[in-house]
Amino acid sequence: MLNNVYIVASPTQLMSAIEAKATNIGNNFLIINYGQHNRLENKQQMQKLVGSSSWDKVYRIHLLSNKYINHLLILYYALKFKFKFKNRKTKAYIGEYRSFLFCLLARVISIEKETLLDDGAVILMLQKKYFSKGVGLRTYYKNNNSYTTFLIYSYLFSFNFDDSAPDLFSSFNLNKWLSIGQINERIADVPYDVKTLDCFCFFGAKYSEAGIFSLEVELELLKFSFAFIRNKYGKPISYMAHRDDSDVKLEAIRALGVEVKRLASPCEVYFKVHQYAPKFIGGFYTTSIITLPSLFRIDGVLSFDLSEYIEDEKTRENTRHVYDYLNDNGVNVIKVILST
Repeated sequence: MLNNVYIVASPTQLMSAIEAKATNIGNNFLIINYGQHNRLENKQQMQKLVGSSSWDKVYRIHLLSNKYINHLLILYYALKFKFKFKNRKTKAYIGEYRSFLFCLLARVISIEKETLLDDGAVILMLQKKYFSKGVGLRTYYKNNNSYTTFLIYSYLFSFNFDDSAPDLFSSFNLNKWLSIGQINERIADVPYDVKTLDCFCFFGAKYSEAGIFSLEVELELLKFSFAFIRNKYGKPISYMAHRDDSDVKLEAIRALGVEVKRLASPCEVYFKVHQYAPKFIGGFYTTSIITLPSLFRIDGVLSFDLSEYIEDEKTRENTRHVYDYLNDNGVNVIKVILST
């Protein structure tokens, strides 16, 4: 019997894995990394999702901040799962393509091409920049220090370190960007029929927390966005906090007269369980403004283009791939212009 192995490290990836599991035949194994101890809300959301789903076996993995110890842990996990799934027909699903460990495990346990689960807007960058051109793992890792290490592992574990683009299991409409031979395994949803609330939900993310720009700049971007929304819709605004949003930022948003809501679960799950969804949604380039319209009947979607204010050139370029996708799919993208 086929073994399906899902390797994840975030609630978004785990939700995608649960959805993929429901469409697959065979045994389903979960390999999960709950992340660092300081990301308590991230861990709690994942534990709740694991507890509400059924798996043949759940394996927990963990990496540390010490890179030398991590080298030993990576070797240990590679050996462990190589023997765990030895002589079995196995298909690997990975949630994080930028994770050396995830990509390595996929190649160690399966001779089939890996399938990439949804992991937020980063999948758009990867698809546009790499996969749409028919390239994958080898090209991606050529530009960093992990290439030689990956090559060594390919000899040690006798797997093919090729450059094929992974298949996808994604809610994004990527048909125009798929390369030859690449498929998206996920079937498009029919939107759920739920109650609609006449309000505007703005979905946040960890921008200043991740060092993309300062908190001061993020608050100015939010002020511009909130003013635009009030002028266009005249609806109450709720800021839907990301699990990694800082308390300082949330207090500053409340001071702007905007209600802040913290959901105990990913928004897609929350609205499905509570049987309602907002009539209007928006954000910068958060995944929610893409996934929610595929699940519910949303009347209006706004995306605010902040790419001009991103300091790092590479991050700015990657972010523009996301805005390209949003424009291609009919989302109303508003250029943010801050007064100097």
